[in-house]
Amino acid sequence: MQTPWWEWTLSGIGTAGVLAVARRFITKTPPQAPAKNTLALQGPVSGTNLAVGDNARQEIHIHGATHREPLPKPRKCEPSPRDIIQKINSAMPFLRDSTAEAFEGVEVHWLARFSSARKEEVEDSDRWWIHCVIEESESPYLSVQFALSEPQPELKSAEKNQLLCVRGRIANAKYGSFFLRPDPEIELLHR
Repeated sequence: MQTPWWEWTLSGIGTAGVLAVARRFITKTPPQAPAKNTLALQGPVSGTNLAVGDNARQEIHIHGATHREPLPKPRKCEPSPRDIIQKINSAMPFLRDSTAEAFEGVEVHWLARFSSARKEEVEDSDRWWIHCVIEESESPYLSVQFALSEPQPELKSAEKNQLLCVRGRIANAKYGSFFLRPDPEIELLHR
């Protein structure tokens, strides 16, 4: 004999099922977009002054901060500095110079850390030689050097290891060092 529908609905199983479905649709809230000018932090917060918990809100006001557009990340430059040096060093000894010459004029866009600057008098003007360590390099370090007619005021006040974005063309590549053509584009990154 078949049980009438109303007995099944009024039993505990039917009521629980109807309530579960109803609760899901009633309590479901649409996802909210983060408020403009908010900051989301991730990671451990123990030992910090951050508000923690469900529905915790905390405002941190930074005085004197200016909004800057995010800097474009240097694109993956192929071949990388390490690839170029490995290709030159793996060439047969008498072919290394011609292999290095094949990379002359290649445009690069690399992250580097400012290392030093020196002034050099050339004919009627001065030139600054800038030496940087390429950011992605590990020991042995790869360096990039270039000449600037007039360094940016921001670069003149840069400290050692300041992160730079350098965009220019290779003039010479040998023995773990790259020399770029004069006056490449330089941008100081404040990270």
